[in-house]
Amino acid sequence: MRIELDFLLEGLAAIETLGAGEHSEAIAGEIIDWGVPYRPSRWRGRQLSCAARKRYSVVAARMERAGLIKRIAALGGRVTHFTLQPAGIARAIAVARGQGAELDEGAIHEGAKLAGWIESAEPATFS
Repeated sequence: MRIELDFLLEGLAAIETLGAGEHSEAIAGEIIDWGVPYRPSRWRGRQLSCAARKRYSVVAARMERAGLIKRIAALGGRVTHFTLQPAGIARAIAVARGQGAELDEGAIHEGAKLAGWIESAEPATFS
């Protein structure tokens, strides 16, 4: 469950700061072109064992099947990035609110639209 929360909150933070214009040009370009970097080798600032990396990958696959994220593979099939799907954005917003986070929903919607994760930036998209 903790890995799923990290995926959701990392993706939400990426689009919120993108929508607010707080990313450097290079990072904003990476999010828009590819998505959020997928880093199963390092999680929560520490190196992971092979078994832990496998759990990370299994959680990502489960979240993709559930329609929460989409994994993006580079040439060769290796997953390098992920995007939140509208259901994932809605869940991330609910989780963040449940943890008492203050959200700029306008920036979230703008970031999701800029990144191409949604077609419309209307708040009803995530309800």
